[in-house]
Amino acid sequence: MKCSEYEQSIYLWEEISPEEKAALTRHMEACSTCAELFQQIQLMKQRVIEASANKTTAPHAAQLTSRIMQAVHKQQSNSPANLTAQIFSPFQLIRYAFATLSFILVISFGMEYARTGAPQKPQPATLEEAVILSSTIIRSSAADRKKRKSIFSQCKTPFTDQLAYLECIKQQLQ
Repeated sequence: MKCSEYEQSIYLWEEISPEEKAALTRHMEACSTCAELFQQIQLMKQRVIEASANKTTAPHAAQLTSRIMQAVHKQQSNSPANLTAQIFSPFQLIRYAFATLSFILVISFGMEYARTGAPQKPQPATLEEAVILSSTIIRSSAADRKKRKSIFSQCKTPFTDQLAYLECIKQQLQ
């Protein structure tokens, strides 16, 4: 066999049969090129295994991740689309509507106050006016009480239902 045929077997060392391994070992004793290739491949496989087993982390990985995330967040918050979404979100629109309504109410109350003026204090009544007013209220309420009592007594009989009672009161008041 030629060296090119043995090269394929060198790369597939773990997968070849024991007879092929023995033949390849005899060839490598005689051929230094194939022996050197075999050593390099075995060394490379060993380094790959060591590198995959060694899980190293970059120094300051947490700080790097934090800075990247802050930069992404800052870029997103400064974007025009995000700003537009924040301004015109449903909650913001409701807030703006209430603020506008409050402003309009304050302005309308101010205009009404300016139109009517400050509320005026009622003038205190003289003693004679107070006595006349209270006696009028007492007389009218006493007369009203008698009138109501007579209306209710006329309409109230032990056998009337509620609708008939209400109709009777309506007729008496008219």
